[in-house]
Amino acid sequence: MLDKLDSKNSINSRESPAEKNKFIFPYNKIFKKGYAEILNILPNLKNLFIPPQNYQNIFGLDIGTSSIKLVQIVHTKAGMELANLWSEELPFGMQPEKSREIIKETLGKIISANNIKGRVIASVGGWAVNIQTVKIPFMPEEEIAKAVEWEAQEGLSIDLEINSMDYVVLGETEKSGTRQIEVLIITVPKSVVSELVTTINELGLTPHALEPPPLGIAEAFDRDELKSQGRVLGILELGAGLTNFSILIDGILRFTRNIPITSGSFSDDIAEYLAIDKLSAEKLKIRYGLTGLSQAPVAEDAAAESMRVTQAMNFKLEKLVSSIDHTFKFYLHQLSNLNVSTFDKLILSGGGALMKDLDKFLSSRLNLPVIIANPFKKILIDETKFNCGYLKENAPRFTLSVGLALRKDGF
Repeated sequence: MLDKLDSKNSINSRESPAEKNKFIFPYNKIFKKGYAEILNILPNLKNLFIPPQNYQNIFGLDIGTSSIKLVQIVHTKAGMELANLWSEELPFGMQPEKSREIIKETLGKIISANNIKGRVIASVGGWAVNIQTVKIPFMPEEEIAKAVEWEAQEGLSIDLEINSMDYVVLGETEKSGTRQIEVLIITVPKSVVSELVTTINELGLTPHALEPPPLGIAEAFDRDELKSQGRVLGILELGAGLTNFSILIDGILRFTRNIPITSGSFSDDIAEYLAIDKLSAEKLKIRYGLTGLSQAPVAEDAAAESMRVTQAMNFKLEKLVSSIDHTFKFYLHQLSNLNVSTFDKLILSGGGALMKDLDKFLSSRLNLPVIIANPFKKILIDETKFNCGYLKENAPRFTLSVGLALRKDGF
């Protein structure tokens, strides 16, 4: 979202949103063939955000609610290869007022213990990030930045004095015979950006770019790979403290929204329903997941406990299904010209994707195929260097960090 950041050129030093946006589209030649052809020219969104760079020591940094993940991927003659990967759990249920120092301390230990140096592409925003799709009148490319700025301030009532803004041109559409341009507008408070940039700088690394989670997650998949799964895909990133649902069409992110139902909130419900502490509830959620809904034979005592765990989560599970369904129908209302009527597939990502039988439950309730994300699918992994069993079992937890690590030239 924000490119080529450093301590001397942070977002707060930019003169205005319009001035900032001149860095977004480094290749004017992209637009000379017309908006309708943009999606065919670009393999994915990354070329819109970062000009080609020659940096090799670039790391994808995902600071989540429950853990910190740092990933480095290099481009070799044989293909993309996992160079380094670190994951460190954060204290369960840490207090928000102490989180910054705990995160800084934990990340600092990873960096110092492994002598990490280089540039970082980090996820930014969480609940603070605001991503909306808007349509503006068709216009010359040089007028887009000002039109988007106006739409953000007047149409969406976003204060650009306190928020940083970026955008992606998705393509050309038509409504009632009138040509329009569809744009993804991304805003995040400057205070959030400043805090993250400061933390990274203080730890001796260089902030190379910041990206909101939905875009980072989409980067973890090759566009052709996404298209092979179907024309219309949903990606549900179910994290401990943040859940995001995105809609991709032809491999391109077209719509995204946060959902107030997280993996952590399931643990909260289990704790309340069973009258136990949250850490014990988290362990039960991991042990049983939704196996209480299955017919698989289990010990009598385990069957009763697993059923109670499932019952505790039932209300939020139904709300999750409803949120996905309503989000898709809301977006369909805006896409009548694309002749889209249903999802082809739903991809589960994030730590919550590892909840036992969640994929089966969502598939049954939404009546569509559901698969669990594997961002390492096309990445070479040295079995002598990495625990492949661990990576296979925990693959969806690394979707965002892998996507961030892939966001550089040549990939």
